Amino acid sequence: HLNNNAPEIEAYLRKFISGPVLARTDQKMEHWLAEWRTMSIVFVRVHGLNYESENIQEQLQAIVCDSQTVIYQYQGIFSKLLIDDKGTLFLLLFGAPPYSYENDAEHALRCVLDLQKMVQTPKYEHLQFSIGLTSGKVFAGPIGSSIRREYTAMGDIVNTAARLMSLAEPNGVLCDFNTYQQCAHDFYFDTLMPTRLKGKAGYTRIYQPIGEIKQHKTQIKKTAGQIIGRSKELLHLEKSVEKVVVKGKQQVLWLEGEAGVGKSRVIEELVKMVRDNTSLVGMMGSGYNIEQQTPY
Repeated sequence: HLNNNAPEIEAYLRKFISGPVLARTDQKMEHWLAEWRTMSIVFVRVHGLNYESENIQEQLQAIVCDSQTVIYQYQGIFSKLLIDDKGTLFLLLFGAPPYSYENDAEHALRCVLDLQKMVQTPKYEHLQFSIGLTSGKVFAGPIGSSIRREYTAMGDIVNTAARLMSLAEPNGVLCDFNTYQQCAHDFYFDTLMPTRLKGKAGYTRIYQPIGEIKQHKTQIKKTAGQIIGRSKELLHLEKSVEKVVVKGKQQVLWLEGEAGVGKSRVIEELVKMVRDNTSLVGMMGSGYNIEQQTPY
């Protein structure tokens, strides 16, 4: 009976295994889980939960599930729910395999700001989040024994994120310098007074995000010189533009390639073709890679 239901049992048990472990296990690489990697770490303290309440389990379930919806939108990992002398805490990881990006700090920051918006809705008006966010190198991998183990991250920035969480006011977010440096082109920050944190030598620079920088990011720079080695692609672009101008036919072009192969340079040529044609009006838009989970 058990064997006949093995696929269903496996599908059910997979729900209890974290994304990084599943990804490596599915690739037959579970022995390569432990690594030294760059991540963004988030600690969240939940204020306002009453553990003497009769429906505390339902409250916890609701806040965790709703938080996970936001976290997964930004490809983060809900690593731990902790309840100890510090209160109710969440540990979130950004940059764990297979969800690793060059802008993990931005993923994490946008996520925590959305978490703050979520907890300020009428459904959670009795709750508040204090959040600490750091970025840098950590040990990430399984800890424990052959009987029981879990995937987690350890290192100085993990401890620092917990310290910043403790310093943050309810509904507040505090970041370290690395996170500030990686997100300063997209967000405004207040620079707070450097502070001594427990377990760290010297003073730590602390930053508080105060808003997103709204700016137009879709301008194409003009590159001097003639494009080389893309005659096939340029001919295809010219024919597509001609079909629009002469025949009035709609065209959809898909340009795909590895980083650094010259996609932007080809787009420059397309922009030039449109601008040089007086019968066309060009409009441009762009999307963030962190919005991959958002439907059209």
